[in-house]
Amino acid sequence: MKTAAVILNYNDPEATKGAVERLRHFRAIDDVIVVDNASTDDSARKLGSYLKRINAEDADGGPDRYTLVLSDRNGGYGYGNNIGLRYACEITGSALCLIANPDSVFDEGLVGAMKSCFEDEEVAAAGAVIRSGSSMTYGDLRASAWPLRSLLWEVLASGPICRRLFGSRLDYGRRHFQETGARREVAADCVHGSLVMLDTEKVLAAGGYDEGIFLYCEETVLARRLKDSGYRTVLVTGRSYAHAGGSSIKHAGLGALRRQRLRQRSERYYYRHYLSAGPISMAAVRLFQWAVLLETLALELVERLGRKG
Repeated sequence: MKTAAVILNYNDPEATKGAVERLRHFRAIDDVIVVDNASTDDSARKLGSYLKRINAEDADGGPDRYTLVLSDRNGGYGYGNNIGLRYACEITGSALCLIANPDSVFDEGLVGAMKSCFEDEEVAAAGAVIRSGSSMTYGDLRASAWPLRSLLWEVLASGPICRRLFGSRLDYGRRHFQETGARREVAADCVHGSLVMLDTEKVLAAGGYDEGIFLYCEETVLARRLKDSGYRTVLVTGRSYAHAGGSSIKHAGLGALRRQRLRQRSERYYYRHYLSAGPISMAAVRLFQWAVLLETLALELVERLGRKG
């Protein structure tokens, strides 16, 4: 199946160029689509020049393999990736699309393992395990895939203290990840969005990423849209990848407290639009979120004092 990779850039052209370089010799990827999400720096110029150069270097007589698509505005993570998905489907004719954050580092073997998941026609998304150390742990598996939860459990999962208290009720247990088949993959409601392969037609038919969310919760909303449309999501457990995490957010200049507020805004959107939370439930949610903000503020102050010390 023809496969494109979509890399979303915002004010980080060097990391994006590094991501493209890692893909240059991947035979499993046919096209590389870089979407610049209305960066405020000179990303468009730098990336345009770079992609023009490598198109010339890698020319094989066919269409250019590397494309820069400019977003008309910074509508957020989902907005930018939807642009890439539509381009992959309508312009390059790609059946599959690998959404890869610039700071995700993986090998071609993982790409091949993810592609093989789509031999099952019910699969619309395939994720992979984010490796935090030299070997894969249960903690890595839990961070890479999780179930879609009810409103109560979703709210509890958003609080650091509650996550520690109710972790066994919020995530998949160890046994879930041991139920792998010959290809070493497991069913999952939701997989981490930093590296995910999507069936372009199925995802777009389900509505794609929800552009009402600017940042955070995108993969959870997409997972619910796919499940409601009757599609399956799987996690490849036989291979893993490294993810630095938050590079685009850092380049946006967001501190811990502002990131938490942005996350909570997206959570409230998800609760209202997908979990049918009414006014009374949302009032309780806001009280809980204020407590989480106080905890975040306290931790941020401790970190600042530690740096000064």
